[in-house]
Amino acid sequence: MPWKTPRPAYQTETVTWVFGPGSDNLRVVFKKAELSNSSGVGSNLLINEQGPFSRPLSMIGGQISGTIAQETPNGRYLYDIHDGNNRLLPWVNPVSPEQNFGGLDIPKPPPGG
Repeated sequence: MPWKTPRPAYQTETVTWVFGPGSDNLRVVFKKAELSNSSGVGSNLLINEQGPFSRPLSMIGGQISGTIAQETPNGRYLYDIHDGNNRLLPWVNPVSPEQNFGGLDIPKPPPGG
């Protein structure tokens, strides 16, 4: 059964985006992180386009992948997909007209883990 919503990713886990044929020059570009502290109060943080990953994302064929850095704070990391000319690509099914971007959720690791 396909995922309705992608599952959260954890620190040190590898994340892979898979695109169809003819998408060899796409890029995942992170733009901000929505972090929350232990009291549930959130804050927004502008981040570099590498996002929560330990090194730049790699692109092989129609797949982009990377490993989330161990020290990455918990939160939602928002990103866009850009084409080879650095143009923002629209999502086929955006959440809403105001939310035309993707998000990667990184929860707190389990106690003792």
